[in-house]
Amino acid sequence: MKKTTQQALILALMATIMGVFTAPIQAADFCVDTASEFQEALDDAASNGQNNHIKLVSGVYLTSSNSVPNTGFVHQNSMPGSLTISGGWSLSGSGNCHFTRVRDSAYATVLSGSGQDQVLSIAIGNVNANISLSNLSINNGASGGTSGPVGGLVIRGYTSQDLAGDVLLDRLVFNGNEGNYYAALRIDSAGRVDVKNSLFRNNSVNISYTAWISSDSSEGVYFTNNTVTQNHSGSASGVSGVLLRNMGDGGVVAANNIFWNNDFWDVVFSGTSANHHLIHNIYESATGHAGIEFGNSQTNPLFNTDYSLSDQSPAINAGLTPPENNPNPPIELNWTVGDHDVRSYARTQGFQTDLGAMETIDNIFGSGFE
Repeated sequence: MKKTTQQALILALMATIMGVFTAPIQAADFCVDTASEFQEALDDAASNGQNNHIKLVSGVYLTSSNSVPNTGFVHQNSMPGSLTISGGWSLSGSGNCHFTRVRDSAYATVLSGSGQDQVLSIAIGNVNANISLSNLSINNGASGGTSGPVGGLVIRGYTSQDLAGDVLLDRLVFNGNEGNYYAALRIDSAGRVDVKNSLFRNNSVNISYTAWISSDSSEGVYFTNNTVTQNHSGSASGVSGVLLRNMGDGGVVAANNIFWNNDFWDVVFSGTSANHHLIHNIYESATGHAGIEFGNSQTNPLFNTDYSLSDQSPAINAGLTPPENNPNPPIELNWTVGDHDVRSYARTQGFQTDLGAMETIDNIFGSGFE
C-alpha cells in the first residue's frame, strides 16, 4: 500500500525524533590552566548534555580567582552525561593537554579554598550522572555562610530525592579542610562508590566527620588503599574519621587502609552491618561492622613525616589484592587496587600491595613512568 505525502512526512518526523533520543551521548574535553577557565568549563559541562572531561594543568587553582565571588568552584547539572575531572596535565604549544613521560602526583594540582570558601560542589539532578575525580589536591576549604556544611568536596543531588550516579575518586589529597559537619568530603550516590589511593590529613570538623560516603544502592561502597590520619573533631562525642554508609541492599568494604592518630572514631559503618566488611586495615577504632573481618592490625604504621611508610612499617606488603578475572566476585572482593598511588608511583612494588595511599618505592624500579 502506498503512503500518502502526509503519512510520509509524519513517519520522517517520527524517525527524526527517535534519532534524537537514541543518538549516543558525545564527549567533550576541556583543557584549562586558570581558576576562571575551570569554572567556565564546569558551567559549560553542566549545559551541553555530553560526557565531559575537564583536564587541569598542574598548578594552584584558588576559589577566590574563579570569577564568582564568595563561592567555591560549582557544577550544577541536570543534563545527561558524565563528568570527569583530572589533574597533573601539561599544556602543549597548541593549547592541548598532555601527560609528560613522568606523570605529576596529586600534590601538583591544587584546588584551594584559602580557608574562606568551600572548594568544589558538584550537584546532580535526577539523571544520576556518573562522577570521576583523580590526581588532585582539595585543600584549605571552609564551610559556613554560603558554603554549606562541607569544607572540601561535595558530590550530591539538588535535593534529598536526587543522588549522583556511580562515583570514583582515585589519588586525591584532602588537606587542611574545615567543616561544620563534614570537613573534607561528602558523597551521596545512587550507585557504586569507590574512594581509593587517597590521603586525608589534618582536616578539622566541628562535630563529625572528615568524610561522609553514602550510597542508596545494590552496588557497593568501597574505601580502599587510603590513609586517614591527624584529623580532628571539636566535639567530645564526634567522629574525626570516615563514615561509610549504604542504605540500599549493597554493602560496604574498607580494605587496605591506614586509619591512625585521629580524634575519637577512625571509621564508622552505617546500614546493614552484616554486609559491612573490614579487611586488611591498620586502625585504632571502628564500629558498625558485622561482616567479614580479617587481616587487620592495631599496630603503629610507622609513618615518615610525609605519611609515606618507613622501612620498618608493618603496612608494607600487608595489603590484599583481589584476584583478577573473577566473573562474579563477592562484594568483599569486587574492587581493584589501581595502577598508581597518590604520588603516581606504580602499584604494586612488592609481593603484595602496601596499605594506605603511598606505595613503598623500590629505589631501582620505582617510578611514575607511564
